[in-house]
Amino acid sequence: METFLTMWPATFGQAVTVEAGSVPGAVPTSLLILAAIAAVTVISLVPIVLGIRAQRHKQEMEHAERIRAIECGRPIPGEAGWWTPGRTAGTIGVGVPAAVFGIAFVASSADSSAAPFIWPSAGAVGVAAVICGTVLAARTPAPRPTPPDPRAKPDVDPDAYDAAEHQHA
Repeated sequence: METFLTMWPATFGQAVTVEAGSVPGAVPTSLLILAAIAAVTVISLVPIVLGIRAQRHKQEMEHAERIRAIECGRPIPGEAGWWTPGRTAGTIGVGVPAAVFGIAFVASSADSSAAPFIWPSAGAVGVAAVICGTVLAARTPAPRPTPPDPRAKPDVDPDAYDAAEHQHA
């Protein structure tokens, strides 16, 4: 029976001189390759699994925060919605006249007898939509200013607080 000390050079890939051609008790190369593949797999899977678990936990916390905000009747954090008042006003002021004039063009090309009545009507609706969009845009509240970061360095003029100059006055 051989001990680890007698077969360690073959285990760690060092050259061994043996007359029989193979080292008795040496670890086969395929077993070493299999062990290396298993080690790399474990080393790469652990961070992946931990990252997935952390992301799942983060999503669960965000979900709980949203549900609690809905229960309390507060706005959902981090969600302003796409249809803000400014976008609604812009869509009314630009989208409605574009749609009306497109419909008027199709209607006037299909029936030429109604053309004298189609374009003035489309013009009136388009002007009314532009005016309404402008009024809505003017009444849109200004966005709330973000509060300053308490850790940020304040913006001050360094010459305004020149203590050495004021001491000798």
